[in-house]
Amino acid sequence: MCRMAAYIGVPRSIDALLYVPPRSLHEQAYAPREQLDGSVNVDGTAVAWWPDNAPGPLRYATTLPPWSDENLRELAPHLRARTMIAAVRGATPGMPLSRAAVAPFVVGGLAIAHNGWLEGFRHQLGPRLLTDLPANWLGDLEAYSDSQLLALHIAARTDPAVELSHTVASTLGYIADLCREFELGATLNLIVSDGRQLVASRASVNRPCNSLYVLTDSESPWSDGVVIASEPLDARPWEMVPPDHLVVMTQTEYQLKPLDNFVCSAAEQPVEQAR
Repeated sequence: MCRMAAYIGVPRSIDALLYVPPRSLHEQAYAPREQLDGSVNVDGTAVAWWPDNAPGPLRYATTLPPWSDENLRELAPHLRARTMIAAVRGATPGMPLSRAAVAPFVVGGLAIAHNGWLEGFRHQLGPRLLTDLPANWLGDLEAYSDSQLLALHIAARTDPAVELSHTVASTLGYIADLCREFELGATLNLIVSDGRQLVASRASVNRPCNSLYVLTDSESPWSDGVVIASEPLDARPWEMVPPDHLVVMTQTEYQLKPLDNFVCSAAEQPVEQAR
């Protein structure tokens, strides 16, 4: 599994997600509090961000946890952006251990992170996802993993004339249909951005939902912006995203949108939180 976070607003340095907060991704890599599967996230760290005037996102990825990458620790305070996504990875058994497999991925002008897994990926869902992916996108597959194939399907469906939230929702619906066809489960928390907005999902099929929280607070370190994370990055009163919802974020606000045709298999199971 993994923990992820994203920010959109006035320019900040990327260590605002990775290192600075009391419960930063650095902390959540070795001591997550609300993780459904696994106990640590030490199989990689990555961040994607949009510098001013850049045509697309930049990406830094490593197989190291945040405390072991000296370059990232030194660079993070100096790399600033209005939009950024970061994640620490706990690799699902059977998935590759490589830099290419660490989200967020940058593809088709998007940055995409996935907190979750697809059951039966090796034998059922993976081959089907490959078959259904348009051939011109196969060259972008750097690591044969459930998260990267999911990211490629989102990028392949993206159309400038279509709202990004609709693209994310339709891709999730496609994955849900496959899971039901094969009688499998999936956890599908995503953060997707084109640099102008962030779209996140809290969703699952036949499984409990992973946690996801959003915050907009003029008194927070992310004032004049919106931040979303798998777990709160500090002790402020973050809003838990309801199961089977999208969150659409701009630099000043966020909106919750229900996802159709998604039902968590278990009733919402509150995780005991130690603030």
